[in-house]
Amino acid sequence: MTHPTKRRMNTSSRPIHDDNARPATRSVGGRRLLVVDDDDLVRSVLQRLLTRAGHHVTAVTDGRHAMERLVAAPFDAVISDVDMDQVDGIQLLQHVREQHPSVPVILLTGRACPPVLEAAERHGAVACLPKPVDRSRLLELVGQVTAARTVADADEVGTLHRSTACLPMVSAMSALLANAS
Repeated sequence: MTHPTKRRMNTSSRPIHDDNARPATRSVGGRRLLVVDDDDLVRSVLQRLLTRAGHHVTAVTDGRHAMERLVAAPFDAVISDVDMDQVDGIQLLQHVREQHPSVPVILLTGRACPPVLEAAERHGAVACLPKPVDRSRLLELVGQVTAARTVADADEVGTLHRSTACLPMVSAMSALLANAS
């Protein structure tokens, strides 16, 4: 029997989401974010962090469920792990670029190696952050891409204008990796 005040982590492949999230409507303060990670702890921490920052977060366990959620409701940004079974983060990124081109994607990876970074940049990720994630950097980046998306929403064309505050991902990560060596 589970203690009534403790929540059990979702370990199934079914999507989980914040009951307070309202993905079909635009909120005044927070943005609609889709978090995708197969690690229950990471997904839960990201969901709490972003919810506390005022965003409406839907969290799912894999890329396939993320694709289903993207069809069911609009999102202002996707934050996804790279290494997942079935549909990985790069495949999800490709899908988002093809089907939802104005939705920015932030990737997270435990393997910040040049091939992963190059694939992320080639397919249009806004950033590829190393795990463990720097929480303040993630919140800053989410703020930047959702602000850029607000500008895009106001545009007649409706395309995402990338923020110049977002550093080119491969060169920044390559510099970090070079300094770490």
